[in-house]
Amino acid sequence: MEKHLKVSIIIPFFNAAGYLRRCLESVLNQDLDRYEVICVNDGSTDGSLAIAEEYAEAYPAVRVFSQPNGGLSNARNNGMKLAVGEYLMFADADDYIERNVLGKLYQACAGYRLDMLDLRVTIADGNNTFSMYPEASATTEVSDGRSYFTGFIARFGKQPFVSAWSHMYRRKFLAENGLEFIDGRKYEDLVFTAAAYIRAKAVMYLDLPVYNYVKSEGSITTSGITPAHFTDMQFMAREISRLSEAEGIRIPMDTFFSGIRNQVITAMKLGKWKEYRDLFDRKLFRKTVFHLYRPAFRIIKPLAVFSNSVFILYCRLMLVVKQLRHKGGLRNYIYEKR
Repeated sequence: MEKHLKVSIIIPFFNAAGYLRRCLESVLNQDLDRYEVICVNDGSTDGSLAIAEEYAEAYPAVRVFSQPNGGLSNARNNGMKLAVGEYLMFADADDYIERNVLGKLYQACAGYRLDMLDLRVTIADGNNTFSMYPEASATTEVSDGRSYFTGFIARFGKQPFVSAWSHMYRRKFLAENGLEFIDGRKYEDLVFTAAAYIRAKAVMYLDLPVYNYVKSEGSITTSGITPAHFTDMQFMAREISRLSEAEGIRIPMDTFFSGIRNQVITAMKLGKWKEYRDLFDRKLFRKTVFHLYRPAFRIIKPLAVFSNSVFILYCRLMLVVKQLRHKGGLRNYIYEKR
């Protein structure tokens, strides 16, 4: 393999035998020369590793590395250390990318000397597909990352893409700024992506269908409601709040507010609230600055700050509303793949 590679695609996987082939086929059906595919086996116990090794044997561009199960953030960090491409991007093993798009992505990155390129993402939910963050199509000019980030927030009342796989990054930019995923934590890309936007000197959105995000069960990021979901969501909320205050940017935290709410609701729905209630930081809203943009959340937040019990009551009322709306069912609106 040539030393100068244009792109590294990092694919962490854990027990992904049911869909890893589709992902690998998609990243290999591309119109770019000199790129690599780094498969990081995160301690799989099914046939995933054999599938990855099969492709590595057939395609010189594919490399496979195995590690003890350390979680998604750890696997991504190790993949970044192994990457040698000028630019890199991430793909989850249960997702896939469109054919013959890698050349256009690299051309945009190299041509405009970008630190970060936003990709167009299509969400596939059963038989339905729709565009994630369609607002981004209005931000196709090159700008510094801080302006791109704050301008998007000011215009749309939310931050742009937060998922690691919805971007292509200049590898040296990440290394020079010490950008890594917080090891051992879920929701690991929320802080990583926000920090990348703020520090990037050149960012652009390319309005081209690239990434297909498939909502599914059993992926590396799916493990149901666990204690880690509770503690890590609250941890990341504090981290984003610290970044927001340090940078003087009102980073929207509506996703965190609704995520924490929905975790409490899910625990209640599953009869696990007594088990999980001690994991809920009762001082979270009092000690953490939540910048909220949704009117309903801005009404609820002062009540949550005043009394933790009010927030829990609010969650109980929302549970009743959801049960009535879905006739006994409850959809978890947090991040289905996490």
